[in-house]
Parts: sequence; C-alpha cells; structure tokens
Amino acid sequence: MVSSADVASHAGVSRSTVSQILNGHEERFVADTVARVRESASTLGYRPSTAGRTLRRGTSDIVITLVPDMAFSRYFRDLVGELTRRLAGYGYTNLLRLASSGALLEDAVLSLRPFCVVAVAPLPAEQRSRLTRHRVKLIEPTADSVTSTNVAIGRLQAEHLAKVGYRSLVSALPESLAEAVHVLPRAEAARAWAGEHGMGVLPTLSVPFGSPAVVEAVRALPSGVGVAAYNDDVALAVLGAAIRAGRQVPDDLGVMGADHSHFTTISMPSLTTVFLDVTGMADEMLRAILAGSPASPLPDAGHVAALGFSVVPGESTDRGGARSG
Repeated sequence: MVSSADVASHAGVSRSTVSQILNGHEERFVADTVARVRESASTLGYRPSTAGRTLRRGTSDIVITLVPDMAFSRYFRDLVGELTRRLAGYGYTNLLRLASSGALLEDAVLSLRPFCVVAVAPLPAEQRSRLTRHRVKLIEPTADSVTSTNVAIGRLQAEHLAKVGYRSLVSALPESLAEAVHVLPRAEAARAWAGEHGMGVLPTLSVPFGSPAVVEAVRALPSGVGVAAYNDDVALAVLGAAIRAGRQVPDDLGVMGADHSHFTTISMPSLTTVFLDVTGMADEMLRAILAGSPASPLPDAGHVAALGFSVVPGESTDRGGARSG
C-alpha cells in the first residue's frame, strides 16, 4: 500500500509537507511544490486515510451542499456540478441535501462531521442557528447577493426586449411563489427598468401550468408587448399559450426566459433566454470553502459583467430576422 512517505520521496519533499498539502493547507507552499505533491500522489495512487484525517481535524472530507426545495434549474445543476468537480480536485466529496430536510440534516451533520456545509440560497435563521451551534463551517450567500443577482437578470431581460423594439413589457411569473426570493426581485427589476426607459408596463401575468386560463390571458395581451418570463419553464408555457391563441411570435408578441435550459433551442420558435455562467460563482464558493471561517458569506454577486450573464437570442424575440444580443 502506498504511504505518505512514498509520495514525499517521489516529490522530493518531507512527509509533513505532503500531509499539509493533501489536508487542505496548500496555501502555505509555493505553487510548484503543491503541483509536485499532487502529481506524485496521483501517479502513485495515494489516498490519505479518511479516518485518520477525520480524527486529526475533527471533520471528514465531506462537504454537504444544501439545495433549495424548488425546481432544480439548469443553473443550479451546473453550479452544483462545477462545485463538485472542483472539490474532488482537493479530495473532498460533495453530498447534496435538501435545505428543507430539517432534523435529518442535523443528524447528517452530527454523524458525517462534514468539513463544511454550503447553502446555495440563504437559510432560515432557525436552521442557521441549529448548524452553527454544532460549530459547523457554514458558507451561504447573503440575501442581498441573491436579490442583486435576480435584479441583474430582470434588467437584462427588459433591456433586450426594448432593444429589439417591443413597446411594452409584462412580467410572467409561475402561479406558485415557492421561489419568491428569486421570482419577485427579478420581475420587479424588469418592470422598473421598463418604466425608467419609456416602455409601457402591464399588470403581471400569473402562469398556471397546464391551465387553459393562460391561453386566454396571452390572447388578451396587446400587440407589441415583450414578455419577461421568470425562467425558461414559464417562458415555454407562455410560448405554447401564444401559439394556441393564434398570436404571432415574435412579430406582435415577444417571449424571453432565463436559465438557458436545453429546451430553448428545440422549441418552435426557439426561445430567447439569459445564460447564467456558473464558473465564477463556483470558483468563489470553492475559495470560501477552503479558506472561510464559520458563517462566511459568499461574495456579493451584483454586477452583470462579473456574473457573466448574457442574452442568448432566439427566434421568440427576433423581430428583424437577424438575432440581436
């Protein structure tokens, strides 16, 4: 069996250096030393003793990521996937739990002794208190960062709809507001931008999935309106309703979603959406996990350029026959 002494000999460093680097303290060493140790460990097939490391540190190599009890969009899937891959590179295993799992989550924390618990959405105060009283390193976004992210998306939607020539805007929201922390700031931001830039702002459109009522609501919309839907699911429901109502998309009705789901390119017409780049956020989350102290907030994500959000034009807003971003 390969030992840390074998890795140290192969890399030309001490066993202490190997132990520190492979136990999450690589910031103490120059990049070349870190690279040699990791390459040697990989070449020799060395895996540090999980039990021994847990005893030394008081925590395991497990990170628990709490996902909100809501539709698991492409953005969240990609974010969790990127974070999982990054953590694996540092020897950590990422386990997913629903943030709403309550006492089961507390049991998992006590039994698994995770290195860190990461929330991708702000936690209720009671749940945060339950975790921190067990001295768990908790990383979560601030409420302000979640709001600013959704404000950026809503404003980007409104700006695009105005740019391609729609004279008024309506926000389309899911009938259920289980995701209100994301839904409401996004819709309010789109409406605010439209009002500030001379667009007409129509009453919000509630979209009950699978109900004929949405067809009649879309039929009643005036010509020249752009629909800023909360996400691609809502946008596709509006698009389907528009087709059933005999509306001409995009000539007299534009539809735009967010999340850049895989269905946007196969719908007829294809759907304009917002691409949410998760790479930067996954990097920030990893840095917070490796270096953060308990109850560390994730960085504020308020600027569109920093977030890497961008419009992905589709036929659903292509009024001029040439897509405009």
